[in-house]
Amino acid sequence: MSNKLDLYLSATQSAYAHSDALINVIIGPAGEGKTYASVGAMIISAQRNKRPVLWAVIRDTHTNIKRSTVRSINKIFRKTPSLVAWRDDYRQLAIHCNPKVEVDLFGIDDPGALNRLQGTEYDGIWLEEPAAMLERANSGLSEEVFNDALLRCVRAQAEFSRLQVSMNPADEEHWTFPRLVEAPDVDPENPLITKKVFWIQPGENIHLKETARQAARSAYKNDPAAYERYVLGKFAAVYRGERVTPEYNQEWHRSPDPIIPAPGLVGFRFWDGWHNPACLIGQRTKLGRLIHIDTLFLPGGDIGSLIDRMVLPLMESPRWKDKCFEWRDIGDRTMLIPDQSRKQHSAAKVIEEKLGGRFEPGPSKWPILKLGIKRVLNMNIQGMPAYYLSPTEKLLHKGLKGAWHYKTDNSGKAVSNIPEKDEISHVCEAWANGVCVMLPANVVQDVGSLRQAAGRAKKRAQTYAVGG
Repeated sequence: MSNKLDLYLSATQSAYAHSDALINVIIGPAGEGKTYASVGAMIISAQRNKRPVLWAVIRDTHTNIKRSTVRSINKIFRKTPSLVAWRDDYRQLAIHCNPKVEVDLFGIDDPGALNRLQGTEYDGIWLEEPAAMLERANSGLSEEVFNDALLRCVRAQAEFSRLQVSMNPADEEHWTFPRLVEAPDVDPENPLITKKVFWIQPGENIHLKETARQAARSAYKNDPAAYERYVLGKFAAVYRGERVTPEYNQEWHRSPDPIIPAPGLVGFRFWDGWHNPACLIGQRTKLGRLIHIDTLFLPGGDIGSLIDRMVLPLMESPRWKDKCFEWRDIGDRTMLIPDQSRKQHSAAKVIEEKLGGRFEPGPSKWPILKLGIKRVLNMNIQGMPAYYLSPTEKLLHKGLKGAWHYKTDNSGKAVSNIPEKDEISHVCEAWANGVCVMLPANVVQDVGSLRQAAGRAKKRAQTYAVGG
C-alpha cells in the first residue's frame, strides 16, 4: 500500500489550511470536514516551515480526544495507516510526512498533560470544539486557554506560527462569538495579530451522506437554536424559555450594514428606569419607519446617572449632535410615579429636567403592550419593516431573538403570561412602550398624511427643548 497521503481540500478548507493569518478559525455544521482541514493545515505548516514541527491539540477532556479526535484522525489516514503512530494512551502522535509532524494532545481535565503544555513552545496549536454541545456534558474551552495558546505558539518563533480553532457554531453568549467572530481581523493596537474566519457551508463536504444531513435536520427541527447551530452552521441565541417576540426575524428586522443618524429627522429615546435603566435611541424616517441605532444600559444604576454618564455625552457627540429637530422621550408609565423619598421627584421628571421636552408614558397594561409589539413586528411600510435595527445595536437584538422570554416548565410550556424580569427585560420593555406610542394601531401609512404630520411636528417642536 502506498504511503502517500492525498489531501482533497474544498475551496474553503484549502483557504483555511493555507492561510497566512496567525489565528485561523473554521466554523461549520457537524460532518462538513473541519477536522480534516485542520489535520491538513498541520501538514502544510511543516512544508511551509521546511522542517519538522511540533503541534499541540487541545480539547476539553482526554476522553473526548480518544472518542472523537483520535477516531477522526485515524479515519483520515485509513488508507495510509503507517503514516500515523500513537503513543502514551493517545497523548502523543507522530505523522510521518515530509517534514515530520509531532503532536501532543491535551485534555484540559488532565493535570499531568497540562504540566507538559506549560513547559513547551509549539509551532502550532489547535483548539478543537471550544464550545460545548448542548446535548453533552463537556464544558468546552475557556477564553484563558485560547489566550495561553496564543502566547505559546508565538514564542516558538517559527517562521509560520499558527493558532487554529475548529468548531461547531456556539451560543452567541459564548466567548468565541465576540472574540473570534465579531472582533476585527486585525487588532488595531497589535497589527501583527491577524485573524481569519472561514465558514464551511452546509453541503460542502461531498463525502457526507445525505442521510446524515437529513438525520440532523430531523433531530433538531423542534429546537430553533440547535437547528441554526448544527444544521445551518450559524451562531444562535439559546432560548431559556418561550420567546416573547417570535415574530422577530433578524434577516428582515436587522440591517446588514451599520446605520448612522441622518439630519433633519425626529429622534426618539425609549426609556426604562429605576435600578437597571435603559435608553434606546433612534430616528423616525419621513415614511414613519423607526430606525434603532444605539442602546445605552446601566446595570444597577439610576436614571440620572444613565443620562449624565452615557446619554448626554452621546447626544453631544458628532454622531448625534444637531441631527434631530425634535426628540420624543417615551417609557414605562411607572416612571411617572414619584420617588418615595422625594414626592415631587420621579424618573420621568429627571428626564424632562436633564433633557428638556415632555415625557410620554406607554400603555398601562401588559396585554396592550403584547398586542402592540406583535403588530409592529408584523408591520411593513411600503414593503419595508416598520422597525429596523442597526447591527451595531446588540442588546435589543439579543432580547428579541429569545433572551426576553416567559418562564417555562420542564415540558417547555409557559407558566406565566408576564415575561421574566432580568436585565435584558428592561431594554425590551423600554422598546415595547416606545413602539406602542410611536406606531399605534391607527398609525397613518399614507405618505402624504405622514408629510403633513411631519409639518405639524416641526411646529410642535417650537414648544419642545431639543435636549442634549
